[in-house]
Amino acid sequence: MSAKDFLVASDFDGVMWDSVDECFHVGKAVFGEMEGKIDAGEEVLMRGFRQGRFLARTGDDFYILLNFLREDPHFDFGKLSYGDFVEARAKLRPQAKVFVDGFYRERKRMRDEEPERWKTMHRFYPGVMEQLAGIQAKFLDFVICTTKDEKSVSVLLESAGLKIDVYGRELSTHKPDQMAVLMKKYGIPHQRIIFIDDMMENLITVRGEGVNVAMASWGYNTPGEVERARGMGIPILGMQDIAGQLESIALAQAGTAGAGG
Repeated sequence: MSAKDFLVASDFDGVMWDSVDECFHVGKAVFGEMEGKIDAGEEVLMRGFRQGRFLARTGDDFYILLNFLREDPHFDFGKLSYGDFVEARAKLRPQAKVFVDGFYRERKRMRDEEPERWKTMHRFYPGVMEQLAGIQAKFLDFVICTTKDEKSVSVLLESAGLKIDVYGRELSTHKPDQMAVLMKKYGIPHQRIIFIDDMMENLITVRGEGVNVAMASWGYNTPGEVERARGMGIPILGMQDIAGQLESIALAQAGTAGAGG
């Protein structure tokens, strides 16, 4: 068994693309319509939103971040426990559900009616983009699994001259569901998928299904989250030679499978 027997699936935001600016501006506009304007400067709010971005799994969670910032524009998300965030998520679920519908409507409007302005709010991680061809050549395939809408991801990829299969929120916002679709499509077991994300919540959930996982050391995660992942035995990817690091994960899994056989 070699790397060619393994599929690499990657999250989009925080691994391949930095979309914090777009999520902030779209979310702030929709939040303002629902709750009224937050009384603070945009730079302050943007700094807080970016700091808390590692906690947000789906668009619904942007409402939670903005609600904390409404209560305190200088809120320090670094001092917020994951448990407290989950508690706030549960408490504010009805409002977040209304918010996320408006969020995706406004994103679509901006993407379709102001495409150039919309694209300027995104930046790809150049170190990743430069290595994609090498990853695609070494493995069975490379796909994107995201909670973002497929159309937006495809438009951004095309703007960079890339064509990659995207499995988005239209399929499911639950990453294990996306993994199950990949297993069926490629005819492989969980153990022959390597999933990359920068968010612990997703990595833990996917690993629980038997998928190999790796945390991107760049993106929205914090040093604390990287150490938490390392402590749980999750491989941490550096920006240099991503394909080689992924191959090591694949070969380790192959060796485990061989020993078990």
